[in-house]
Amino acid sequence: MAKALKHQKSVSVNEYEDNFEVPSYNQLDNLPHLPFYGPSYEEQIKHHKEEYKDRIEEIFCYEYFKDNEKDIIMYNQSYIKQKNNTFLPSVLLFKSNPGKIHYEISAKYSPELITGELELTE
Repeated sequence: MAKALKHQKSVSVNEYEDNFEVPSYNQLDNLPHLPFYGPSYEEQIKHHKEEYKDRIEEIFCYEYFKDNEKDIIMYNQSYIKQKNNTFLPSVLLFKSNPGKIHYEISAKYSPELITGELELTE
């Protein structure tokens, strides 16, 4: 799932690395279901739901706010080297094409606020 929703680095753009951790190996995934032994089917389903939610939270590490006219997502990138390009933490999926995305970038040690707008085409 992470490979489908997370950008991979390229020659000119680094991948986002702040919060993403590779999920650990889980023994429940490989246990055969035997009657009267091991986790029940319901326990396995519950476990898989929880694991799915955890992975989504690792990949989608944004804060989400809804304003009257727009949706706002925010995230913190703890460090970017000067003159480096980096991807967002994950691919953004929309129900429909928003047409434009307004963005703001601020830095801890700079009073300058960088703003802009991206036009999306179909």
